[in-house]
Order: sequence, then C-alpha cells, then structure tokens
Amino acid sequence: MAKSVVFVCGFNKGRSVASEYIFHHLLLKRDEKLAQQVMVSSAGLLIKQDINFLKQYGRPAPKPAFGKPCYENMVTLLLKRGIDVSGYRSRGLTRPIVEEADLIIVSEEYPPVRKAAICSFWPFAKDKVFTWREFVEAEVEGEYLPTEDPYPPSASSASLDYTVEYWEQCLAEIEGYLAQRMDKFLSYL
Repeated sequence: MAKSVVFVCGFNKGRSVASEYIFHHLLLKRDEKLAQQVMVSSAGLLIKQDINFLKQYGRPAPKPAFGKPCYENMVTLLLKRGIDVSGYRSRGLTRPIVEEADLIIVSEEYPPVRKAAICSFWPFAKDKVFTWREFVEAEVEGEYLPTEDPYPPSASSASLDYTVEYWEQCLAEIEGYLAQRMDKFLSYL
C-alpha cells in the first residue's frame, strides 16, 4: 500500500510546493521504485493571520483562494534545479487529504497557528502533523528553517512574491533538511 506525505503552507504557492517537488525529486534520484510507492503532495490552509497579512498590504482575501500558479520567482528557481512547477495550481487542504495522509509537514512555524488549526479542524490527525523543526528535530544551534514569514520590504505589493534571494535561501534549507533527514522520512512512512 502506498504511503503519503503532504506539505502544507498558507497559499500553497511557495514553500509547500517546493517541499513537495524537491522531496519527490530526491526520492526519484534515490530509488525510482520507492518513489512510486510514496505519494507526495502539497496543499494550503488559509487562516485568519493570512487574511490579516494581506490586509497589511492593502489586498483583499483571494477569491477563490486556490487554483493559482506558484510564485514566479519560485518557478524560476526550481526550473534551474530541473524541476518544472509551471503547470502547478494551488489547492486547499481538505478532510480527505488529511485522512489519506500518513504524514503532514507544515512548512511554516511562525506563527505556529497553522499546525494548531489543522489539529483543531481534524483532531484525529494530531499524531501525524509536524512542523519542519519538529519532524527533522532541528535543534542544532544556528540552524535556520524556511519558516520565517515576513515579506521582505522589496516584495512587490502587486504580486506579494518573495524576492529571488529569499526563495533561494528557502530552497537551500529545504534541500538541506530533506537530504540530511530523508532516512527519517522513509522510516516514518
């Protein structure tokens, strides 16, 4: 029976998509047969803090919230790594996705409310929902995870896309943690 891991962030247009595709890419490089046995996906869960964040930039809540392409800078950087997400469209986290998942990784930690929201909406899932830091046990001094969420001052209010430099840092961290902790992911699944 196939196992599944779902990466979650707010809008499912950046961190969670990158985590999904990089994880799958590393899995394919490791063992193609194993990659067929592990379903990797991502989804978004908008919470009140996301809506308040948009208001800070004078933006209304997106309607519909999902079905949108990835951030342009993320698409460009992943393409440089041989990963094409240009056709990806965001989707919301739903009960069936949560029920089917063996592992759910929340791609942001601050504020820690997204994990709490998932566990509140679907209490049965609390034992399979982790933040990146919790799952990879990142307690080493100086380690940074791609979870800090303020948009840099240079972010365009028109697109609210992070800068290339910011996304590059996030991607490097995601790749590093997945490469270092892939065995833990596989043993959990």
